[in-house]
Amino acid sequence: ADSLSTNFGGSLGGANTNLVLGTFTSTANSAVAMVTAGGILEVTHDYYPSSNPNAYEILLTIKNVSAGAVNVIYRRAFQWDIEPTAFSEFITLQGSAQPGEQVTFK
Repeated sequence: ADSLSTNFGGSLGGANTNLVLGTFTSTANSAVAMVTAGGILEVTHDYYPSSNPNAYEILLTIKNVSAGAVNVIYRRAFQWDIEPTAFSEFITLQGSAQPGEQVTFK
């Protein structure tokens, strides 16, 4: 979402709002999906095996593709309950604002 223009893109229960599919590629153990949200943000998720055999790493990149300034708000909901840590999942977000108009979280 962009709090300046109030444009947003999202998905709930399989229904998409203001999301336009860009590209999707996959291999046997990785996938990269890109969508445009609200016509202003290009959102790319890159899923690949992490150094931990029980986890995947996700590289999230958000790029402003509009002509104006944006104030990005990113939210993601998860529900896993997978072994070996059922009901004790955790997420680590590491990211930084890059020079220019792109934010990357890993």
